[in-house]
Amino acid sequence: MTRPTLFSVIQEIRAASQSLAETNPEAVEDVTAFLDTLEGETDAMEIADRFGRRYREAATMAKAAKEEADLIAARAKRMAAQAESAKSLLGMIVDAIMPAADSNTGKRKPLVRPGFTASFGAAGDGRLVIEDVSKIPLEYLDCTSPKTNNSDIKEALVRGENVPGAKLEGGEPSFRVSLR
Repeated sequence: MTRPTLFSVIQEIRAASQSLAETNPEAVEDVTAFLDTLEGETDAMEIADRFGRRYREAATMAKAAKEEADLIAARAKRMAAQAESAKSLLGMIVDAIMPAADSNTGKRKPLVRPGFTASFGAAGDGRLVIEDVSKIPLEYLDCTSPKTNNSDIKEALVRGENVPGAKLEGGEPSFRVSLR
């Protein structure tokens, strides 16, 4: 025997409720009596209670999961700040241990330890910032779509050219730590 679908059960409950309301209009005025009669003729209240419990349980779990996720996110933020602080201090320590650059390459050698490798990178060109796209000259616009050609703009700025509406930011030496 096939179990009825929830949709068909809801249709049966709706039909029984409408039938009860049509055959006994005064019962509709007394909600308690109406629900008692409906409960006697159908499983409506049992089904409603079951889904009420499901809703309450799921809503409670969802709320608890969100609260836990918020706590984890806050902890992750604190841990990321601690990691950045430790990385900054490690950079100072590595700088004190290995201050000299290689005479052949001009680069600093990395500090290789059992748990990590720390190295300094050369200062980059910086990060391109488009301050006002309407001021960018046409030669730096990508005409196939309404956007700037950032690689050409950055190359021009690195060469020392002035590109109205764009600038380079940063360009600080980088410090990397690779964990093992």
